Amino acid sequence: MSRHKRWMPPEHDPAEQEKARSAIAAAVRRLNSVIARQSEVDQAAKTQRRISSENHLAPNIASALGANRD
Repeated sequence: MSRHKRWMPPEHDPAEQEKARSAIAAAVRRLNSVIARQSEVDQAAKTQRRISSENHLAPNIASALGANRD
């Protein structure tokens, strides 16, 4: 019967752990910032939809008012 050496994970590098922690903290800050700005994004999207709708109707309104199309 042969004994196999059990695999052991490598020792943790404190510098790498701190680098990973800071990267995760930065990602969380960015995500929280994006979530906090969601209402601004929704308002801008609503405004763009309204403008798009008005631009789509503009030729019909102009022709109804008697304007000539180019």
